[in-house]
Amino acid sequence: MGKPTTSTKLELDISSGSREFHLYAFPKHNNKFPPYSGIGRAGTNWTTGIKGIDVDDIMMSLANDFNTNWLFWFMRKHRNIETNIVIIEPSKLTVAEKLRLHKAYPVLLALGWVKRFKNKHYLINPKVMIPLAENLAKVCEHWFLATGENLGSYINDENQTRQLAQSFANDASNTGEII
Repeated sequence: MGKPTTSTKLELDISSGSREFHLYAFPKHNNKFPPYSGIGRAGTNWTTGIKGIDVDDIMMSLANDFNTNWLFWFMRKHRNIETNIVIIEPSKLTVAEKLRLHKAYPVLLALGWVKRFKNKHYLINPKVMIPLAENLAKVCEHWFLATGENLGSYINDENQTRQLAQSFANDASNTGEII
C-alpha cells in the first residue's frame, strides 16, 4: 500500500463520547491489466475492453475429462510464471502421462488455451493463466506471434512490445522448467 497523497482529520461527536476518525485518500490507478486473478475469469476490463475467459466454468464442464484436467493443472504447476511457457520432455513422463498429454492437448488447443510453438514447448494463453504483471504485454505479444490471436493492448507502445516479445520468444533463458 502506497503513501496517501492527501490526509484529512475528521472528528465526530457521538453521544457515548468523542471518537476520532482518520480519512485517507489515495490516487486512483487506471491499470490496463485484464480482470483476472491467477486463473482467468469472466468479465471485461472496462478500460481496455479486453474480455476474460471463464476458466472455472469451462473446467467444470470438463470435470469428467480426466486427461484434460490433468494436463491443465500439470501445465499450471510446471509453467514459468514470467513467460507462461512449459517445456514438457516426453522422456521424463510415464507411459500414462504421455497418453494423457496426447489426448488432452487437442482439447486445450481447440479451446485456445495452449499452443505448442516448437518441439516440447507449450505457450499458455495469458488470459487463461496470467503471468507476472510486468511481463503480461510481452506474453500477449508472444501469444499473438504463435497463434495470430490478438488479445488486446496492455501498453501504449506497440512497437516496443513487439520487439520485446520477439526477443522474449527467441531467448532460451526465458523458458520454463524442463520436466
